[in-house]
Amino acid sequence: RPPNAFFLFRNALNSHLAARNLKVPQISMAAGELWSAASEDIKSQYTKLQEIAKVLHLEMHPGYVYRP
Repeated sequence: RPPNAFFLFRNALNSHLAARNLKVPQISMAAGELWSAASEDIKSQYTKLQEIAKVLHLEMHPGYVYRP
């Protein structure tokens, strides 16, 4: 399943904060707060990355259908 914009943001934050030895819940809480406070410009950049990830996912997994 291709990642959404928030998940891409959280992954970028995770790789940035990895050296600080924070636990996953701490990073998740920080990501949620930062995403809520983020400007529309930042969110639109991650939305563009989401569209790229979606295209790449479709190329790697043609015919993929999400089934929860």
